[in-house]
Amino acid sequence: MFEFISIINAVVCLSLSFASIFAILHPSVNDGVVIKFGLILLTVGFGTLAYKLSGMCDLYDVQSLEKTLLIIHLGALVLVIGYLFRVLKAGHKMQRVSDWIRPHGQKESQLQQVSGRTDGR
Repeated sequence: MFEFISIINAVVCLSLSFASIFAILHPSVNDGVVIKFGLILLTVGFGTLAYKLSGMCDLYDVQSLEKTLLIIHLGALVLVIGYLFRVLKAGHKMQRVSDWIRPHGQKESQLQQVSGRTDGR
């Protein structure tokens, strides 16, 4: 029974590792550097845990399991911090160089608007 539970946990950890790999590599996932680093830590942590739970390593090596869980917890913490930074910056009006300098040959109406600005500048 214990081996069955261990295999189920290994499969779930491996699927979570593949899901975070998908989130890292897919271009439609809009993440920044901090969130991507958290996802990389989660990928490594879940992949290592899946390896250890699949029976390839000694399950009684508590220190290696604690290190693996530390990597997973750090990845989750970095992911949450990156998400909070993103949420806190959501209403910030970022300025681009094109807001101050008109590119050669473009009229004022052809310039793209900055996110959050509605006055047309």
